[in-house]
Amino acid sequence: MLTYKFSGMAFAIVALILSAAAPHRAVAQSPIPSRNTGNNSSAQQVELAVPFGQVDGQLVINGPYLMFLDSQQSAASFVIPRDDVRNLTATGSEMTLDLARPVQDRGGATNRLVFRLANPEGGLAYNQWFHQTAVSPTGEANRTPDAAPRASAPGTLSLQVKHDHRIGSDMGSLLITPDQMAYESVTNVKDSRQWNYSDIKEIHQDGPYKLKIVPFSGDVYNFDLLGQGLAPDQFQMLVDRVAKARLTRH
Repeated sequence: MLTYKFSGMAFAIVALILSAAAPHRAVAQSPIPSRNTGNNSSAQQVELAVPFGQVDGQLVINGPYLMFLDSQQSAASFVIPRDDVRNLTATGSEMTLDLARPVQDRGGATNRLVFRLANPEGGLAYNQWFHQTAVSPTGEANRTPDAAPRASAPGTLSLQVKHDHRIGSDMGSLLITPDQMAYESVTNVKDSRQWNYSDIKEIHQDGPYKLKIVPFSGDVYNFDLLGQGLAPDQFQMLVDRVAKARLTRH
């Protein structure tokens, strides 16, 4: 496990040497409001067909991602980037996805997913999500602004994550910017949080797909990264930002 823990004495010495002025600090770990952008974030009750029957859950549209949240086994939940969907067909209450890369559900690895929608008219939202492209004058297909990755600024990352609780979990996006980290839950808005780097006491990484944030006040947040992991240089970037912010902390 890679752990970054800051020594109070060491930082006190560095702070005296640098004589850094401390700016006003925001309240640590403040909840952030969820964003309502039409079809950019929505959820429906579904049944996923597996070899032994069906699995109840929610199918969530979150920007360019489709998340299946397994109601009984959160570890069997998965995320599908829109670029991995070769074809999507929805007829009545049944919807089928053909994937370029397999996902792992309770039935094992598969490139084909069949969902039964609780609302037969719900397939329209997924069709719109799948076909959300724009054609340029050159004839090339480009994603619309809603479908573009949120992490576009230098030093910014957007990761699809699962937030683990003592009992259960929720899913959403972890946005890392030069100024702060923010978790936006798509399944439980009350669990959304944001932290300035000066609010973070410790940050841990256990491999590329595990991240732990320990703030000075408030709850510890454990994340499982889905699909895209955090590379060593990206984790080091977080470490450096937290270290720099600690120099200006009261």
